Amino acid sequence: MSVTPKNLPKRTRILVKDLLFQEKYQLTDTQVDIMSYIFNAFTWAMKIEGFMVLTSKKIIGDLPHIGEKTLSATLLELANKGLITRSLVTVAIWRNARVRGIKITSHGMEYNSSCYTPTHQAIVNAFQERIDELEAKNEKLEKESESEALAPKNKDSDEKEITISEADTVDFKGENSAELKEPKEPKEPKEPKEPKESKEPKKSKEPQESLDNFVKRVRNRFILTSEPICNSVQGWQKETTFYINSYGKLSLSTKNMDFSQLNNPIEINKFWKWLYLHQERIGEVIEFKSVRVNIGKLNQKYRNTKIQIEGKIRWIEKITDTGSGFTLKIRDEEGKVSEVLDDLRRPRVYGYEVFKR
Repeated sequence: MSVTPKNLPKRTRILVKDLLFQEKYQLTDTQVDIMSYIFNAFTWAMKIEGFMVLTSKKIIGDLPHIGEKTLSATLLELANKGLITRSLVTVAIWRNARVRGIKITSHGMEYNSSCYTPTHQAIVNAFQERIDELEAKNEKLEKESESEALAPKNKDSDEKEITISEADTVDFKGENSAELKEPKEPKEPKEPKEPKESKEPKKSKEPQESLDNFVKRVRNRFILTSEPICNSVQGWQKETTFYINSYGKLSLSTKNMDFSQLNNPIEINKFWKWLYLHQERIGEVIEFKSVRVNIGKLNQKYRNTKIQIEGKIRWIEKITDTGSGFTLKIRDEEGKVSEVLDDLRRPRVYGYEVFKR
């Protein structure tokens, strides 16, 4: 009978090799060992400016079969393959010592760690079954009463109306601004003609796509390219960007470029439900670092949007860039187009900060 030896050295447990990841990026056994070790460091490593503090002494202590020269060459190769990035960071608690920091890129985040969280996966499966059950109930309710299904959509559109006051700092970018949708009948705003819009969904008898099929469709679209799905998702910081890695797992990157894979089934469910209700955001990544706004995108997003000026309903016809800001053309119920003027009867110029999220 074998006896477990005592006084073993204290080492950090590392992940088992991801053979598919190793084959895809043509990694050696040593390189995949280092990659799996770095991936596991998410759970315990000190993080400074988005970089994990991983000294050579610590890595070699946990992986004694790897020498210092081999470690340096391996980290260089992983960086050349675009799996990690390296930078010197200052550690204040170490008397401001400058040490190496490592950050995993979006390609590196494809490393599959699902085999280490079977309990989480079971929870995800249970939640997915519950989602399918609820979706089936929703489809049944929609078939019973299409008019009731359309009622909350009309209510939402009323809540998304934009009000323009006399002040220059009008906020077009409210919390729900990403949900603004272009009216289907902008030239016929009178209420008696609105039933024409409600008839459009009845022209097609095709059943509404279920959440499960929607998730599969989005995963299949982004799983091969690793392109971002979207950002500015409700419930997360607006800079947080979501991805699908090569294993079909939902991942994200933060404002500080910290990459992680979502394992919380509640957060996963929350994201997919939000994206299901905002499918126009798929593939759209908003640039928040830009000082100026993109007038073309603003026109595409807000043209024909219903607004209220001095108690009267109008529609946005065009947003024009003036160089120092923008002017706004509106359309009344009779189709007449005019500009929003200031007190001196000149076109009112709004600042770019109006459209900051």
